[in-house]
Amino acid sequence: MYTKYISNKDILDVEFVAKKVIEKESKKLYRFTRDRIKRHKEQGHKIIFISGSPDFLVEKMAEKLGADLWFASQYLNDGNKYSGEVIPMWDADSKKKILEKLPFNLDNSYSYGDTTGDFTMLQMTGHPTAINPNQKLLEELKKEGVACNIVVERKDVIYKLNELEYRIY
Repeated sequence: MYTKYISNKDILDVEFVAKKVIEKESKKLYRFTRDRIKRHKEQGHKIIFISGSPDFLVEKMAEKLGADLWFASQYLNDGNKYSGEVIPMWDADSKKKILEKLPFNLDNSYSYGDTTGDFTMLQMTGHPTAINPNQKLLEELKKEGVACNIVVERKDVIYKLNELEYRIY
C-alpha cells in the first residue's frame, strides 16, 4: 500500500511524515494496549513488536512506546530515496520465522494481534489475545480451535469475550 506513495521519495521527507504520524497516532492507542505494554514492562517482560506495517513507522512507534525489539516490513532504499521494493513482514511465514529465531519460551510468551496475518503468532504463543480482531481472524481462531483471549475496545468500554464462545455475524 505504501509502496506506490513513497517510491522515489526522499528518505528524510518520509521520516519527517512518519514522525508526525506517530506523534498523532500514538495518542490514539487503545487503552487496553497501553495498559498491557505498561504491565509487561513492570513485570520485566521484553516488549517486541512484529508488524506488517512499514519499518519507518514501526521503528518510531517502538521508540515512542519503549519496545525492546521490533520487526516490520522493510521498505528498501538507496540511502537517499525509497526504491519501491519491500521485504514483507505481513504474512504468517515471515512472523513464524522471526518467532522461531527469538530466544524465548513461546509457551510463556504473550502475543497480541488483530488480523489473519497475526494468526500464526497467536497460535504459537502461550498467552494469545486478539484485540479488535477482524472477522477473518475470528473465523480462523474458531475454525482451528485456538484458545485465545478476545478483547474488543469501543469508545470507553473494553469487552473481553470468552474464547470460542462468540458468534460471528
